[in-house]
Amino acid sequence: MLKINLDESEEAKIARFISGLRRDIQDVVELQEYSSLQTLVHLAIKVENQIARKMAFKNSTHDGYYKNSLKKKKNLFQSFLLKIHLLKLRILSLPLLIINHQPNPQVKSVLNV
Repeated sequence: MLKINLDESEEAKIARFISGLRRDIQDVVELQEYSSLQTLVHLAIKVENQIARKMAFKNSTHDGYYKNSLKKKKNLFQSFLLKIHLLKLRILSLPLLIINHQPNPQVKSVLNV
């Protein structure tokens, strides 16, 4: 470093630069070969851009289509379950209606009740 008259080797600069990178970029950069700090900086920039592209694709409309499709299917399934539940309640309440049903006076005379 020039301000404090610290003269460090190229390897020390490279090590310090790598330690300052994001972990996902470090992982990729450590697998590549580089001969100088300058090539390492360019490699790190390329890796960062590649990761940014991948993240942009994940958040793109293509992926959104499938998310929305899945959300629609989930909503349809939930409404289907709700309809089944309501039908069950109707079926369960039918016997109660029959039991509590008051017969028609004309039917009463026929049944001799």
